[in-house]
Amino acid sequence: MRIRFLILLLVLALSAAPVLAQADPVHVVSFDGFRFSFDESLATNVDIWQFPGDPVDWEAPGWPQSPHTRFTLYNEGDETRGGLLQVPGVISVYPVADFESYPANQDQYQQLQTLLAERPDLEATMAVNDDGTGESLPFLPIVTGVQVIRARAGYVQTETLSGIAYVTLFRLDVSPFVASEFLYTFQGLSSDGSIYVSAVFNIDAGMFPAEMGVMDETFDEQFIPYLRDSVSQLNQAEPFDFEPTLDRLEAVIGSFGFEG
Repeated sequence: MRIRFLILLLVLALSAAPVLAQADPVHVVSFDGFRFSFDESLATNVDIWQFPGDPVDWEAPGWPQSPHTRFTLYNEGDETRGGLLQVPGVISVYPVADFESYPANQDQYQQLQTLLAERPDLEATMAVNDDGTGESLPFLPIVTGVQVIRARAGYVQTETLSGIAYVTLFRLDVSPFVASEFLYTFQGLSSDGSIYVSAVFNIDAGMFPAEMGVMDETFDEQFIPYLRDSVSQLNQAEPFDFEPTLDRLEAVIGSFGFEG
């Protein structure tokens, strides 16, 4: 009986070993004094790009981007130097001193600085006005489109950073949302105020359809109630209703730090 018991224990131990080995590896990135970590279930690789900044007399469509270091989380086959929507996530680290020559960036920085100094209730930023507008929250990098809604907005405080996190999406048209359009973002400042850190993650919001489908002819008339209902759905959802789950993204944000 004792021999059989020992054999059973050995079989159980061997069968459990592969399960224990299935934990996703955690990657630690440290570059130019900034560090963070992420697990492989979020992305398998990271691309580091020291962007020198667009010319300050930029004449092309859009807004010039100020100098920053961009960490792009990506999987095999992703376009690492493309838009935000093509990869799992992008973390951008900006020296605040450079914003003076880039008015669009400076505006976002000053808005964030004011929010963190005064700490107003962010509930008001998630409201949708009767004309469909709302109070936009700081967002870098500068992107084309309107920040249509904001949800799950809250302050974030770590040992080295303070900032805000929220769910949003950008649009240039009036149409129903699909699950894959949403972004989860952190916008924060280092303790000494010299560094602006932006993290933008693509998320799938499971409470929205995967495809748009046929749009009702009266959708334009119902757009404002639709926006309000969308914010409510996002706010009431659980962190695991999103993919990646929001706690996994919060763990990445919580790992941000500075060295030296």
